[in-house]
Amino acid sequence: MNSPSHFTTAIGASLIACALGCGGESYKASARTTAEFGSKSAKGDLHDGILRIRQPPLPLPHWWSRYRSVLAREAKIEIEVIVDARGGELSDADRAYNRIMVAKIHEVYGPEFLTNVARAVRFDEPMPEIPERPRELTPSAFQSAPPDFGAPYGPSGAIP
Repeated sequence: MNSPSHFTTAIGASLIACALGCGGESYKASARTTAEFGSKSAKGDLHDGILRIRQPPLPLPHWWSRYRSVLAREAKIEIEVIVDARGGELSDADRAYNRIMVAKIHEVYGPEFLTNVARAVRFDEPMPEIPERPRELTPSAFQSAPPDFGAPYGPSGAIP
């Protein structure tokens, strides 16, 4: 698991960039550093066998807690609500984290898995077949990560 010093280093780099002039290239450099931190954090969690999606604290529908518990119980996928997401938007680090995690979830369970489970829970339909999860989560999906996932369902965070 990643140590707090990685987070402190990323925050320190961001503060130094702002002290030297927030904006332009300095801002882009700090965003890249933060995204790199999110990617490293996701790779560390995969190495530890953890599948997790980070979600901003959006207004959640009545079926959300059942959806979350089905994913945790049946597929061993955690959903972490990031309470400090500003304005309901995830940070660059959280979005980079989700890109890697969602790519791995798509690889392990199929690209429609999250949507199909949400639909089954939401409309009280039969649950899709959940394939057996591999013992080890290897970094094979890192090269083919989807372009952007700000939340489990896409950049907008829309729930299916």
